[in-house]
Amino acid sequence: MPAYPEYQLPIDPDDRFPPPPPASLDSLVAQRLALVVEQLAGTEGPTLVMGFPGGLPRRPRHGVEMEIEEGGDESIFDLLLGVTFPEDWRAVAVAGACRWFSDEDRGREDGRVAVAIDRAGRHSSTLVSRSRTFTSLTGVGRIVDLLRVGFGLATAPPAGRPTEFLRAVWLDRVVDRAGWDGSLGWFDLETLQPGFGPQATWADVHQAVAVGDLVVPGCPAKLARWFDTGTFARNAPDLLPPDSDLMAAAIDLLPPALVGLICDSLCQDW
Repeated sequence: MPAYPEYQLPIDPDDRFPPPPPASLDSLVAQRLALVVEQLAGTEGPTLVMGFPGGLPRRPRHGVEMEIEEGGDESIFDLLLGVTFPEDWRAVAVAGACRWFSDEDRGREDGRVAVAIDRAGRHSSTLVSRSRTFTSLTGVGRIVDLLRVGFGLATAPPAGRPTEFLRAVWLDRVVDRAGWDGSLGWFDLETLQPGFGPQATWADVHQAVAVGDLVVPGCPAKLARWFDTGTFARNAPDLLPPDSDLMAAAIDLLPPALVGLICDSLCQDW
């Protein structure tokens, strides 16, 4: 997982993070969500996860029952992965470091992001840095995904097929095996393939990881069961090393002829 979330402005839905299922957002809830995230985003300090058993407050930390977990240098992702919120929590707010960038100025800037969500799925996001503030009631991204799963809410379905992910799983296995087995041949590499056909869906892969039939580094079966299929598809690829790092490791560990066969296989239809 990345150490902190990155955002591109303006925040628009895309194939990787489509909008979550809609929830009605009345003006009062919208005001309170926006107020909470604007105040949290403007603060400094550790990563926070704040639970509100009594509902959203008019102001964070003032006259409202809440439970706070401070994550220090942990990212928001670290604090949210695998967490199911208590049944009496009616809302949750999180805040932590982020980085954002825009096509207009081509620059990247460190800042702080805050997201608040209630049990109905209504949410607001605010990003603050030295030069700008951006608030969205329809923000999309990994944090909103994880907050929805924590409340047991549905997230958007995955886009496309898991072909690239399965290739990365295979290459990760090859590199891991090559690190201790210097006699690898093509037959050995074939046996390391995940074993899914070309029509495999994200639901197929998600189910296999959830029951332990497919091992993915960084995503134990328990975590896979916590994800729904949409969040699994959007988070699992980031649990593996980047493709460029895996290929570089393969080049270092394997003879050129075998690397050539791997490249040919990665270019074929799976």
